[in-house]
Amino acid sequence: MSLIKQDSRPLYILVKNKLEELIEDGTYQSGDQLPSEAKLSESFGVSRATLREALRVLEEEGRVNRRQGVGTFVKDNTPLFESGIEELSSLTEMIEELGLEAGTTCLEKKQVKADTELAEKFGVNEGDLLLNIQRIRTADGEPVAFCNDYLLKDVLNELVDDEDFYGSLFDLLENKCNVYITHAIADISPITTDREVTKFLDIDTRVPFLLLKQMHYDNENPILYSKLYFRSDKFKFQVIRQRR
Repeated sequence: MSLIKQDSRPLYILVKNKLEELIEDGTYQSGDQLPSEAKLSESFGVSRATLREALRVLEEEGRVNRRQGVGTFVKDNTPLFESGIEELSSLTEMIEELGLEAGTTCLEKKQVKADTELAEKFGVNEGDLLLNIQRIRTADGEPVAFCNDYLLKDVLNELVDDEDFYGSLFDLLENKCNVYITHAIADISPITTDREVTKFLDIDTRVPFLLLKQMHYDNENPILYSKLYFRSDKFKFQVIRQRR
């Protein structure tokens, strides 16, 4: 008997909605493999073509993961990191607070000329040299964020070496440069796709990101500008708002 109640909507949407209900009520839980396409299409009373279209949409929405020749699995969309953004902490600290090992699997360090945006943020002239550091940050070896950071060159000194850029930039600035980040101004927004970042993090291009643009200050002095691309399936940020 069909589990789908007919209405005016396309049949594959009804199948999709029913599968979502079964996921949300716990019939199929995170990590579970769904029954075969033959069994699902039979239980819903629909064709396999209709079922496949419903699964395709669910995959695009990040609810399931289809593995060729293996089957379809319910994705675990519980964020690994849940944090408020009122308290400023490094990504390294966020990862280690969960008992995971923070790491860096890719690093590019180069000098770049400040464009109009960067010159305004740092209070320098266009064309002045900044240090650009691009890194993939990992938690227990799994890529979770891509960091594109800009630093004032004259902040660094001869004590800094390449290995220092594989850890926390906050620690580097404080321990070797005598610079303490006191606060930051942040802007966070979702972005649908960035092919370069998805390639770096080895995930599907349909997985959205949370982009955190953040200017860090040592008291009133701009020191570090970061563009942090967080995997939305790994990070969830919250803000505590108080009424005045």
